[in-house]
Amino acid sequence: MVRQQHDLSDSSLDLLLDTVTNAFGGILFLSILIVLMLRMTSEQTQPTQTTADQPSQAELLQLQTKLADARSELSQLQAVSTLQDDFAESLTDESLKVRHQALQAQRAKRDAASEERARQADRLAQEQQQNNSLREQLAQSEENLAQQQARLKELQEILGKETAARTRSASLPQTKATSKMEVAIVVRYGRAYFVHHYGSAGLPTGLNTDDLLVLEDGFFMLHLTPKPYAGFALADEASVKRELRAALASLPSRHHYVALAVFDDSFEEFGLLKKCLIDLGYEYRLIPIAVGDSVAPSSVGNPRVQ
Repeated sequence: MVRQQHDLSDSSLDLLLDTVTNAFGGILFLSILIVLMLRMTSEQTQPTQTTADQPSQAELLQLQTKLADARSELSQLQAVSTLQDDFAESLTDESLKVRHQALQAQRAKRDAASEERARQADRLAQEQQQNNSLREQLAQSEENLAQQQARLKELQEILGKETAARTRSASLPQTKATSKMEVAIVVRYGRAYFVHHYGSAGLPTGLNTDDLLVLEDGFFMLHLTPKPYAGFALADEASVKRELRAALASLPSRHHYVALAVFDDSFEEFGLLKKCLIDLGYEYRLIPIAVGDSVAPSSVGNPRVQ
């Protein structure tokens, strides 16, 4: 509302200035006209040599009438000029100057505010574009996360099944000392290898080089490793029991126990062999073999079996 009042005041001022300007123009025109008429009148009053150059009485009356009208209009224009001078003096009033300066300052503030709003609109548009881009990236990340979670769940299920398939429950072993004679069996490549040959009396007659390979013949100890194609396979319970009965026929369980040297690649097969030995009435001693190690036949004092 205040801005509209200022606009109306400016328009009224412009109209008043136009009126004053037009009045000044009229005064100037009438002044020129009066001067010309007075000059013409003075020329007519001078005596002339011929009567043909003197104006008639009617023309004099007409010019006098125009002069009277011009003087009347001149007086009116002088009055308007006086009003204009008064108005011009009023414009020099300090309060009007202050209002004019305030109006100019408000216009400057309005223009600055408009420019600032334009800049803010540009920044808002840019931020909106960035937000849209971030939303798209977030949606893509959420989609990727959902896919990864689904994949993780699938892998967890596979791991759970594999863990269940590979997990074996067993009670803690209870070992005891024994004075029985030892029968050594190596478990590797999913197969079983007897370390010695045995005679009918149940005593070892020599190394089983048919199934084992001598890696090093030291002064005090031999290092052996099983041959991948020799021994007998630990495939099913029936065939394993059949092979054990034949090999242990001269080695009864009341006089002998079995020492099982198990490599890490045959853990599952070890469980089958252990069950078969227990079913046949034999006690056993477990000897884990680390990766890269070999078997060294040796006697053990005070063995403990389970």
